Amino acid sequence: MISRAKEIHPSDVSYLRDRFSESAKSSWAYFIPFLTSYNLPPRRRILLVDYLGSTLVLQHSRRESKERFDLVLPPCPLAENAFQAIEGMLQNSSQEVLRMLWVDKEDASALQSKFGLRLTLHLKDREYLYDPKSVSRLQGRAYRDIRKKINSVKRLSPNFRRMKMSDALRARSLHERWRTLQGRSRDFLVDWGYTKAAINNFHLFNESDIDAWCVEIGRDLVAFALAGPIDEKTACFFVAKSDIQINGLSEYLRWKVYAQLSNYMVVNDAGDLGIEGLEQYKRKFRPIGFNSVYTARLDRKGIPGFSDR
Repeated sequence: MISRAKEIHPSDVSYLRDRFSESAKSSWAYFIPFLTSYNLPPRRRILLVDYLGSTLVLQHSRRESKERFDLVLPPCPLAENAFQAIEGMLQNSSQEVLRMLWVDKEDASALQSKFGLRLTLHLKDREYLYDPKSVSRLQGRAYRDIRKKINSVKRLSPNFRRMKMSDALRARSLHERWRTLQGRSRDFLVDWGYTKAAINNFHLFNESDIDAWCVEIGRDLVAFALAGPIDEKTACFFVAKSDIQINGLSEYLRWKVYAQLSNYMVVNDAGDLGIEGLEQYKRKFRPIGFNSVYTARLDRKGIPGFSDR
């Protein structure tokens, strides 16, 4: 099965979106441009293979002389044949554990029922869900602080526009400065690799698959964002980076992007990684709900099962 897998490519967007939509998948990780950007060979390759009617998204990782295979997502759809594929991946390898990196609540329940004590689930994150129309309007006392910050940025005469490939060099420079200012050891820098890849490759996608915007103040590119559809109703707020030395710029960028996404019913804006400051920031935009996402470990032998910590 693994020998037939091929490396993911932007041309796979339509096929994968159809597969994910058939199973009503709307978690943040089901945004296909994220999956293609997460493909960072040679250290990490994201592979696709169809097996017995299900699509598998695999991670092939290599460190030093060791390599392993894991599932980025559970097979889609997660039918009986898919359980056979999961079991086969583990039994036909030398690994003691098969990991599934992003598992939604529905699949977590199905996997637990099938594999019992051999499966361990841990809560990975709670993704924030927003009504884009509400965020774009910013009406009421609840949004007063955000409005103040946005108004302070408006006085700087920002220019919000679509980002072009010719802007990529300046976007990369901003991203590198952001990393330096935030500190390389911070937990939320886990997005460094795939954000860098997304900046380099967003032009390979159709605008209907991913859109990019930037903010200029004077001649400086001071913020950029990438977003697009997970399905017809749900958008993914994929990447947002801004000059942290400009107070209110992050709020301004999000406000402008949410206005662009107002045709969707819901925007999935990822989680907060358990970081208190990021949680406070995201709650200011008034989420309408949360989507729990788990990681899973399937062992060759049974171990105790489910953790919500």
